[in-house]
Amino acid sequence: MDKKLLIIEEKDSLSKLLMPKLKDLPIQVIETDTSEDGLKQALTDHPDLILIEDMMTNMTGFLVLDKLRKDEWGIHVPVFFFADDVKYEGDIKSLSTNYEFFLKPAIMTDSLVLKIKQKLNV
Repeated sequence: MDKKLLIIEEKDSLSKLLMPKLKDLPIQVIETDTSEDGLKQALTDHPDLILIEDMMTNMTGFLVLDKLRKDEWGIHVPVFFFADDVKYEGDIKSLSTNYEFFLKPAIMTDSLVLKIKQKLNV
């Protein structure tokens, strides 16, 4: 059975970066283009790993993570959080375990794909 990876972002930058590298792996990638859809998708489909971009229009990635961690299932799901700067890293650390923080300008595609593969055991 394929592992599920949920990508919550509005600009598709992570998806465009990752999809060519993930397409041949046993991973079902689910993409959402709003924070609300992403949260709803996460709480109904229970993916194995969630990638959340911080800068979104209606609800920031930080708020998505906060709401996710208030759910009985969501408190345990691994999350990779992507931001343009480190302003939320301390807040995320205080409310969340089982996460990794990435600065978007510093993302190295191959190392990120390796981390995804390791986290999903594929």
